[in-house]
Formats: sequence, structure tokens, C-alpha cells
Amino acid sequence: MGIAYRLNDRTSLRFGYARHAIQPSVDFEGGINLNDNLPYPGYQQDSFINPMLQGVPQARFSNPFPASFPVTPPAEQSLGRYQELGSPGNVQSLIWNQNLSNSMNDRFNFSLQRQIFSQIVVDATYFMSYGFNHGYQKELNNIDPFFGFQNRTAVTNQVPNPFFRFGTPQTFPGALRNQQNIAVNELLRPYPHYGSVRQWFTEGVHRRYQAFQLKAQRPFVNGFNFLIGYNYNLASNDEYFDNVDVFLDNLTMQPAPNARHKFNVGGVYELPFGRGRK
Repeated sequence: MGIAYRLNDRTSLRFGYARHAIQPSVDFEGGINLNDNLPYPGYQQDSFINPMLQGVPQARFSNPFPASFPVTPPAEQSLGRYQELGSPGNVQSLIWNQNLSNSMNDRFNFSLQRQIFSQIVVDATYFMSYGFNHGYQKELNNIDPFFGFQNRTAVTNQVPNPFFRFGTPQTFPGALRNQQNIAVNELLRPYPHYGSVRQWFTEGVHRRYQAFQLKAQRPFVNGFNFLIGYNYNLASNDEYFDNVDVFLDNLTMQPAPNARHKFNVGGVYELPFGRGRK
């Protein structure tokens, strides 16, 4: 929706509003979108070597995957509900939000335009974008940071792994069952038989953007034109401030690392020589 009001022969006032509905398939989240990155659980499997135990490596180049810690093959569709069970903490299991809805952006634009000498038009604009219902990654199996604050390095100590040789490779397929020792904090997860579990495209993020823009533009007349622009902007997004906020799923508005000042200069000049030119 747009409104233009003529103040005089050289000056106009303009207002514009638009609502943009962004489909989840193209609502980028860290460079990921559903058009390019569909999940294929079971067809992608990472095998990790046995980690160091008290600073001593348990794997060597000559035999990185011994019989006690074998390579984990892709399970394809054979595991059903046991898929990803036993994934170690450094493996991220993905859950995709099953009830996706559009992200929305409301955008407002106020402009004052005036034509000065030599057909140059000067434009001063205030622009605001208000976004809501954008997607983010929600951690579902996070370790309570209070344990680390209270016990400090004790949570990183290695203890016997209660899932060592647990079940069968079919009912507990992850590499966790092959690991004899494990850090204490990995057992403090709400679901310690999984590693990191993130739900992608969780909805609820707000985004704010404001900008003041100045522009001077000359149309292509008598062999040249130019455009000079300046933009001062402020942006902020809902984000986690620290690992406590991650655990509590507490999003707060944080300043975005955008450039505050942006300049743009351009133009075209027609060379004054050649056929038919003076």
C-alpha cells in the first residue's frame, strides 16, 4: 500500500507499507533452508574414534577403529524409533519442526523527495522493518550450566560409561555403546542416551531493523548520471545471550553486528567522442 502527496511542483511526500510472508522453505537459518537441505536420517552416519583417556590417545593412525570401537555403518531405515539412539555428545541429532508456518515482516517507509538544480532529486527516507515468527534452533537436550558453576572441572572428569555395550547394535546403534568412559557432564543431560538434540525451524524469533537514508540522484541527461547514497541503520534480533539462556530457552533482543554506516556512489559518463558526437 502506498500514498504519495504532492506538496508543490518540486516536492513530494510518500508513505509505503508492505507485509511479506516468508515461506519456511526459504526462511534461512544459519544458511540452511528446506529447499536445499532435507534431512536424511539413517543415510548419514559419522564414526568417531575413541577419545583420549586422561590425556592418553586410544586410537592410532595404524588402527583408528579397533574392534572395541568399530566403524558405525549407515542404518538406512532399519532402526525405526531407535534411530540416533546412543549418539555421542559431539554428534548433533536434528528434529525438524513439524508444524511450520510463515514468517512475517511488516515494513514501513516514509520519504520526502525534492528536485533541486540540474534535475537532481534529493530523497530523505525513514525505513522500518518488524519481523516476527522467524525460525531458530532450539536445544532440547542441553546440560544445565548450574552443574558446571557449582562443581567446576569435576563435570569434565571421565567415569565408566553406563551405556557401554548396552543393548544391541540394532536397539542402541550409536557410537556411545562402544565408549568405555565418558565425561560426567554428558550423563547430566535430560536424555543422556542421546547427544545434542536440536529442533530446527522452531518459531518465535523477532527481528528489528531501522534505517535513515539520504540519496541524491541525477537522471541520464547530457551524457551522464550519478547516484550518491548514505544509510545509517540499527538492527537487533532475538538471540541467546549465554549458555544459561540456551538452557532456559530464553531469547532476548540483541544488537546485530551490522554496519551502522553504508555509502554508495555510482554513475555513468558517456565519452564525448565517436561517430555523431562532439
